Amino acid sequence: MVAGARSGGGKTAVSLGLVAALRRRGLRVGVAKVGPDYLDPRLLGWAAGRPAMNLDEYLTGPQGPARSLALAARGADVVIVEGVMGFLDGAPGSTSGNAVASSARIARSLGLSVVLVLDARSSGQTLGAVALGLSVASGIRPLGVVVNRVRSERHAALAMEGVGSVGLEVLGWIGEGELAGLERRHLGLVDPAELPGARGWLERAAATVARRLDLQALLARASHPRLADAELFVSRTRATVAISVGPSARFRYEENLLRLEAAGAELAPFDPLSDVPDPSAQLVWLHGGYPERFLDELRQRRPLFHALRAAWRRGTTLVAECGGYALLARSLEGTPMAGILPVEMRLADRPVLGYRRAALVDGPLGHGSLPAHEFHYLRAAGDGGAIEVTDGLGRSWAQGFASERLLASFLHLHLGARPTLAAEVVERVAHARA
Repeated sequence: MVAGARSGGGKTAVSLGLVAALRRRGLRVGVAKVGPDYLDPRLLGWAAGRPAMNLDEYLTGPQGPARSLALAARGADVVIVEGVMGFLDGAPGSTSGNAVASSARIARSLGLSVVLVLDARSSGQTLGAVALGLSVASGIRPLGVVVNRVRSERHAALAMEGVGSVGLEVLGWIGEGELAGLERRHLGLVDPAELPGARGWLERAAATVARRLDLQALLARASHPRLADAELFVSRTRATVAISVGPSARFRYEENLLRLEAAGAELAPFDPLSDVPDPSAQLVWLHGGYPERFLDELRQRRPLFHALRAAWRRGTTLVAECGGYALLARSLEGTPMAGILPVEMRLADRPVLGYRRAALVDGPLGHGSLPAHEFHYLRAAGDGGAIEVTDGLGRSWAQGFASERLLASFLHLHLGARPTLAAEVVERVAHARA
């Protein structure tokens, strides 16, 4: 696991460079990201050439991260897991050093070796105290420390002196600007498809990591993690599931797709900006993203909205998450959408963000309580309020629309929450069109 003291300290850049450097050595590299993030896993998957899994105890339960790690490790020689935020940060209301869904707790439960990436800007020997504090508070002795954003050889010597003085090892250091070039948006990095010269950046990052870090020592001392059976359940029937992909619909959990396929779903991807869902699909799953960034393109997408309305009229099941929810609304920032739901979507200045519990009525994902995650800048006037939602502080409200063949809300749901859930979805939507 590549972890750090905070967000913005260089975990993602070092992780990407490490993945690419190990692939250049001929290794098959699996990738995963701690937490509910959507963008960092896409970057990791892009660098690895294979889907990245999310390791999230809140979304998938105590055994979920081990199942997700098993999926990430399939056919791999080594797995790189990027941590989330600071090493000890997790769901609210948890014990310090053992917070639910924190990188430290995930590393401990799965037996992962930990490499700490620490930002050395405005710091020297004090960096050793930071590394020691993270180690003591988490109860995990890191495999080593990577000192990032170093300004000079002298600066590097001071930082390494500090780390060495507390009995921890430095795996190497990276100069300031050597891994620069990853643009940020909102609370995360941009998608690799939006990075100009992305492939060139990755090659430079791989060369920097290979030159600056002791990769042989890292591989030699890496642990063998505790994996679990991925528990991919197969349904007794088959269904075609149209899934939105492309620039406006990138917020998804890759494990959901693996679980749907294993459960008997034939996935039919379509890009809302250029295509329409397969008319034979029993389920159309509209993923989240930033549809508000593509209003000009969506304004011209009358065939898409006609296809969605036609699918709804002929009995197709619809699951719409966040940005996908906006596609079913009457309008988004005044631009007409499909108009299936009586909602007007507007952008706000501040995001809505955090873990949730969703009390679902009978619908495409069944009924009962499921964990979820929410991250968006959208506000819905005319929201149906069909789903009771509770956050980590115990506050409750209602949002979204739900019926036998509709689930539309700002929530992102993970099918790893229950190993049988994907198979239940396939069975339910197949019979809904029978």
